[in-house]
Amino acid sequence: MQYRLLCRLCHRTQRCDIKGFVKSKRLCKLAKYLGMSSSSNVKEELQEECAKEKMVSLSAFDVFGFDLDHTLCKYNLASVFDLTFKTGSQYLVEKLHYPRELLTSAPSSDPHLRDFYFKGLQIDLKLGNCLKLCEHGHILRASHGTRALSNDEITEIYGVKRLWSGMKQFEKSLTEHGVYMDYFQIPLVVLFARLVDVVDKQNDGQVSSDYGRFYDEAAEPFRQMYYPPHFAERTGHFFPEIADRTDAYTHAASNELKEWLLTLRRHGKRVFLLTSSFTDYGQTLLRRVLGADWEKYFDISIFRARKPLFFTDTLQPFTELVGDSAEDKPVEKLEDNGIYLHGNWVLFKSFLQKQTGKDNPKWDVSDEEQALLSSRQWGSFFADHCPVCTQLTQTYWHRVLSENSALVIPHMNYITELPMNGVYKNCTFYPKFPMKK
Repeated sequence: MQYRLLCRLCHRTQRCDIKGFVKSKRLCKLAKYLGMSSSSNVKEELQEECAKEKMVSLSAFDVFGFDLDHTLCKYNLASVFDLTFKTGSQYLVEKLHYPRELLTSAPSSDPHLRDFYFKGLQIDLKLGNCLKLCEHGHILRASHGTRALSNDEITEIYGVKRLWSGMKQFEKSLTEHGVYMDYFQIPLVVLFARLVDVVDKQNDGQVSSDYGRFYDEAAEPFRQMYYPPHFAERTGHFFPEIADRTDAYTHAASNELKEWLLTLRRHGKRVFLLTSSFTDYGQTLLRRVLGADWEKYFDISIFRARKPLFFTDTLQPFTELVGDSAEDKPVEKLEDNGIYLHGNWVLFKSFLQKQTGKDNPKWDVSDEEQALLSSRQWGSFFADHCPVCTQLTQTYWHRVLSENSALVIPHMNYITELPMNGVYKNCTFYPKFPMKK
């Protein structure tokens, strides 16, 4: 089973020439002939040729899967950041009795705080520092709280090689450490950094011996905020606000994207939705994004998938959604056009095999993310000058992205511009390459 990831990461880049990506004339002919056809013999030959040439063609895929949050559903990030930061700050002041100073700043009104929002930072919990890492793990830039650290300060704290002591453990198990890559998590980094600022000020500038406790307290309002049952209960401020003003916080899908999804199904591609969102919240978003008839865009829809456990926990059964509630009885067989909860990869794979008639269908999951990829304080998400390497180097997350992605786009609308029979290099950035400096 080949797994391809469509990530939404592209910003401030240089225009690329898509035609220049095609190396194999044989590949071009196969892709042009296949187009949106489901001819299995030609498709298998195209898949083999793509694998050999390290290329990718959308027409070679049998199955297309989509996440919901920040993929099909594009949020108004400025509004969401203000909402989450305000909710988190109020919790710390009202419940944990932190100074009201935390309430005086918000991303929309504080340029420095807005610039601090950045994708892919790591937190040194002990020292209260935020870190930007290069592909080799060296610290490119850092801050203590929201205050940028100079190169001399970074070297004094982390040594000449500027290595974070938690890096090896972090790479061993990303699921057990904070990976601040999605836009529900980034506000936590900012709130923690502001909390470090306030705590240091209270202590007359004296640095704490361990900031881990303050991180736990900064994280508590986010656990409360994103607790899924709060949507139905209309508690916790975040979900009630989204429910009451869905149009203010999200964007409807373009007509081009809707038609592209339907075209996939008309030409024999299997299309599924796989989201960890609960059904009530998820369906509210889907009605906003795709309309009241959102179900027609998918062969099957899965909610509360618990990703990434969905792919590793083979014992979690599926349950079927009937009306507004899920049946308690586990489902042993998935049906076309069904709506399900929970589940596991093993049973879902058997469904895809049945739908495509293949033991190993080629499939593609879009985990789209709009990028906050450049700031004055943090520089570019993609590259930076490394004092240790003494040259421009790609960041840690750019390396991860390049090694694990087939196609990289800013948001879903861009994929509708790509011809299904086009052939591209693995990890093509469309419409532009990452910035060079």
